Parts: sequence; C-alpha cells; structure tokens
Amino acid sequence: MFAFNLWSNFVASIVISNRWVNSYTGERYRIEEIIAVTQCTMMAMFTAGMIMPILPGIVKGLVAGKKIFDVIERKPMIHSGTNT
Repeated sequence: MFAFNLWSNFVASIVISNRWVNSYTGERYRIEEIIAVTQCTMMAMFTAGMIMPILPGIVKGLVAGKKIFDVIERKPMIHSGTNT
C-alpha cells in the first residue's frame, strides 16, 4: 500500500511538472483528476486484496462441483434392459 502511494505520487508529480495534456479534453491534467484516479485504483487494490483469502475455498467448491457432475453424467457399465 505504501509503495503504491509512493509510486502514484511520483507519477503524479511527473505528470504535473511536465504539464502533460489529457488527449480527451485537450487540457492539462488537474490535481483533482490525478487524486481521483489514485484513490479509485487504491480502492480496487483493497477489494482485490479482500478476495484473495477466500479464493482457496472457491477453488475447492469448483473441484467438488466438477466431481459431482462427473458422477451424474457418467454412463453406467451395466445396461438395464428389459428381457421379454
């Protein structure tokens, strides 16, 4: 988290000091835009970090579901036919 803050502040300082232009608006980037992008990216990283601990449980559930469907979809070796 701290490394991301350091990196985003570094990139923001380069963008502002070099007066880069936003290609969509044709104007220079404003500090408000840079802060908004930084904060949104950090929230996305926090969300991804909260998902990581439950991934093993999700994978176990998927494996168990595949095993169940394999049993349901298998063809029996004994054919049940009617002999008359």
